[in-house]
Amino acid sequence: MTVVEAPSWAQPILKFLVSRELPADEILARQVQRRAVAYTIVDRELVRRSVTGVFQRCVEPDKGIAILRDIHQGECGHHTASKALVAKAFRHGYFWSTALDDAKELVRKCKGCQCFSSKQHMLASAIKTIPLPGRLPYHRPSNAQVERENGFILSGIKPRLVEPLEHSADC
Repeated sequence: MTVVEAPSWAQPILKFLVSRELPADEILARQVQRRAVAYTIVDRELVRRSVTGVFQRCVEPDKGIAILRDIHQGECGHHTASKALVAKAFRHGYFWSTALDDAKELVRKCKGCQCFSSKQHMLASAIKTIPLPGRLPYHRPSNAQVERENGFILSGIKPRLVEPLEHSADC
């Protein structure tokens, strides 16, 4: 008999696929039978077939959280929302049952994401405009004037947006 690797959350599904063994609880047994249709064993490893037909390696939640963290704030991380984060992990070929909950928790704890999250419930009086030094030209400016005005605009934006994001990079 060959040994098949599977995470702890998928053990009932694995037992059903290997030996047709079901849990004693009738409701749980039906759930296992229904869910097992999407799973198969490839190279002694439990994989899940996604809706698009891609095989996804079943992993433990701890490893899944590490994968999410790497995607979220890694070298090419771009602090995506939880659903997009899970979708990207699944596209890369990983699956675990608590992925969406883990991603929501990761995004909720990320300082950079919370600093720049949308503030929909703010009063209009609480929203501050960015003051622009100088005046905006109303005539067609030359390139030098446009560059100078862009510099003024960036000097107003950078302290409010870019610098807080750089300080919160250690989520």
